[in-house]
Amino acid sequence: NSDGHAEIAYWLSPDVHGDGIMTEAARLLVRYAFEELRLHRVRGRALATNPASQRVLEKTGMQREGVMREAENVNGEYVDMVYFGVLREEWEERDWRVGAQ
Repeated sequence: NSDGHAEIAYWLSPDVHGDGIMTEAARLLVRYAFEELRLHRVRGRALATNPASQRVLEKTGMQREGVMREAENVNGEYVDMVYFGVLREEWEERDWRVGAQ
């Protein structure tokens, strides 16, 4: 967007959890944001109760930035959200090719 920031979000069917699909897709999105769109920062968030989703964001180069308590209403219940972010210069320092560890 015009301020050089973007957020990635996703929801994956439980049938394919653990297959690495979301990690690969998220890495491609972050790569596109920095290499093609030349954005300054990419952010993401995950339910505090979903460590697998948090790990996906970390695998894109994002760092945990904080927790917002009861930030979202999910199915009638307020839940905590963990926020992540990465700056282009941080991302460029690492090898974030799809499949790289």
